[in-house]
Amino acid sequence: MQEKGNVYKANDIFAGGEEGWWIPDYVAKEHPQIKTISDLKDNWEVFADISDPNRGRLYGCPPGWGCEIITNNLFKALDMEETFELFSPGSGANLKASFARQVTRSKPIVGYYWGPTDVIGKYNLVRLGMPGFNAEKFTCLTDKNCENPQVTGWAVGEVAIAVVTELKDKAPNVAEFLSKMQVPNAEISAVLAWGDDNKASPEEVAEHFLVNYESIWTQWVPEDVAASVKSSL
Repeated sequence: MQEKGNVYKANDIFAGGEEGWWIPDYVAKEHPQIKTISDLKDNWEVFADISDPNRGRLYGCPPGWGCEIITNNLFKALDMEETFELFSPGSGANLKASFARQVTRSKPIVGYYWGPTDVIGKYNLVRLGMPGFNAEKFTCLTDKNCENPQVTGWAVGEVAIAVVTELKDKAPNVAEFLSKMQVPNAEISAVLAWGDDNKASPEEVAEHFLVNYESIWTQWVPEDVAASVKSSL
């Protein structure tokens, strides 16, 4: 559609989808030596599980998801087999529950996750550093038969606002609004966490965002529009 000119990309709604391996903020604070995925191998004791106290536990990507192959290959590339167990959570729901259980108990955990999501915001997860993205290395990581997996950063997921081209002529003000509409990942994760905690409807989440994040959305619209929105809240 975009190639035909019927649709264009107005903006990136987020800074990009983030995938990687995450730890809670209190673990990052208590163990400042763990900054990147490469630091895990020599700090396995931090993440040792009661079921196997001689190895750390890395919670992998749910089975059947594309990230499962990437995580498995990264695990091999980092030569973590001797010091870590690559634990399959079984499902996305179980992975979320695993983070919830460990964080509620103030216990260490490291595992795959993606953002922005409510889990990142609710449990204050910190993404471990990775090298810059290398397309050739990453392509191999996506192949379950990759013979020589090498460490590289995750490809940033594009989350774009797609708009029909005719909108520029029919509603230029709307087109301009969409071109400015962008929410930082950390803030949208926090908003999603609030919505999950409060079992809020989409409308209630939207109102929460408008009330509490004026500094973001008021940059998308003219001052008179922003004033009108604020007066209606």
